[in-house]
Amino acid sequence: QSLGVLAIPNTGSTSNFTDTAALVTANLAPGSHGIMVRNVTGSFVLNQIKVQAVTLTGSTTTISSNNNPSTAGQAVTFTASVTPANVTGTVQFKDGNTNLGAPIASSNGTATLTTSALSVATHAITASYSGDGGFLPSSSAALSQVVIAAGPISTSTALTLNPSKMIFFHQRAPWSLTVAVSATSTPDGSVGFMDGTRQLATKTLDGSGTACYSAPLRPGMHSIHAVYMGNSNFSGSSSSTQVVNVSPRPKPR
Repeated sequence: QSLGVLAIPNTGSTSNFTDTAALVTANLAPGSHGIMVRNVTGSFVLNQIKVQAVTLTGSTTTISSNNNPSTAGQAVTFTASVTPANVTGTVQFKDGNTNLGAPIASSNGTATLTTSALSVATHAITASYSGDGGFLPSSSAALSQVVIAAGPISTSTALTLNPSKMIFFHQRAPWSLTVAVSATSTPDGSVGFMDGTRQLATKTLDGSGTACYSAPLRPGMHSIHAVYMGNSNFSGSSSSTQVVNVSPRPKPR
């Protein structure tokens, strides 16, 4: 494959001489290439072989939702952001292992997908960037998109944390989350415990409309809330968000 032809000025010399020419190309695929410089006129000898390695730059993909939790039938727009922003290629959105439509071309590192077809459930939504001639593929972490029911009876969801402010690393009990769902009659169904956009667990409401969850959290700040999924009888609802600080230190004795 020819990368191009460069002219070297005629010095008029019949002896050895030195000159410089430069060729810039973006047409090399990833891998090792044996680059040869060759005289094409026959007026002097010019042959050189150099091995040139071409590597790809890494990329990072993240995903966000404009409506989480959403109600069944509502439109939700997912946005994938790929860095660096000058990438080309496509982004494939997925719900678990199922493609959400066809791949979408990235524009300035961004691709969006809008859908209103998600069922009542918690959906693990991801975005996968295809890569291009200069950047490696990458995939986002899963975003937990919660879709709640639009049942005829309204509900409200309240979340209680115990303790409410500080949790120590590896502390499991007595730290706990308790959610209570209330309505004109006792709701049934399931509730999801969320840490930001990540689902911690799904629990079934008991006969009093409450559910509990307890498990270790990593050190750092956590935005905890609960989402009641609802069903054909009860509408879904979400609690307010409470910020929990998990200390990296064990609980003092």
